[in-house]
Amino acid sequence: MELAWSEEKQKYSKTPIDLKTGLTANCDDMGVPFAVAVQHLGDNTVLNYRHPEGSPKYLSLIDCDHCIAPDGSISPRTQKLVYYMDTYAEYSVSDGIHILCWLDAVPPDGHKDRSWDMEFYWQSRSIPITGNRVVLVNWESPKDPQLRTQKYLTLHKDRFPNAWLPSPPQQPHLTSQLSEEQILSKLFWEKDGRKWADIYAGNWQGHYESPSDADLALLMKFAFYSGKDRQMMESMFLESPLSRILIRGTIQQPTVWRTPKWADQKYRKRTLDAAITRTKAVYTPKKQSMSAQEHYMMRRQKIHENRKSK
Repeated sequence: MELAWSEEKQKYSKTPIDLKTGLTANCDDMGVPFAVAVQHLGDNTVLNYRHPEGSPKYLSLIDCDHCIAPDGSISPRTQKLVYYMDTYAEYSVSDGIHILCWLDAVPPDGHKDRSWDMEFYWQSRSIPITGNRVVLVNWESPKDPQLRTQKYLTLHKDRFPNAWLPSPPQQPHLTSQLSEEQILSKLFWEKDGRKWADIYAGNWQGHYESPSDADLALLMKFAFYSGKDRQMMESMFLESPLSRILIRGTIQQPTVWRTPKWADQKYRKRTLDAAITRTKAVYTPKKQSMSAQEHYMMRRQKIHENRKSK
């Protein structure tokens, strides 16, 4: 892949290049063994190493961001992580470290660890390879990714303990006391109603760090007002523009080669599960006060019952 610095995005853009022809390309047939791919690296290029579709093993990536100091040293935490994983590790094109290994089993969920500034990936994806392997005291990166299933899963469970909790039991279908229109009306008339109107419309920026965070927050609101009516929550979210945001991109500037994340059945299920589990209280409509006529009739009924009992 050819690198070009983008002042607007403040990061490198990467264009796939066929090593034989020099033409831009991006297809599954371009794949070669990892060690062979690294040998083709030249100046100002990285290699796009793709997890093979249908493989019984998973090529995983631990992407450690902002862990390289101005003097080129690696943060102590990342050094410990590199020693622990003991697999292929290299410097990324920015100020980070990529750790690659093979897995024969994958975690249940959990990708972004903001406290450690790391991201975990194991789905089929393209990974830019620089070939600039990490060399530390008494340790040098292997030339190929190693099989490290148990270490990867142990680390993931430590960083994402909630992802490893069993799914909540399937709740019986609950019927909301409010209609979808009533729920949206109450939500948009809250103190932060303008915020929720923005998020419902797909404008999550400025409110949450990612569309996924916005998804969960909006669904928790739907859970509160619907009494955790799962069917209504799913139906209402599907009607919102937020559900049509692509995995990478926004409604206004979509990335055409991606599909909406809400179309992923596993993502939909775990987000609904999380919203229902994390919503501790639900909305209870206020009891309407009785009219004078209703109060009179109730008193009359009680008097009548008391006379009969005597």
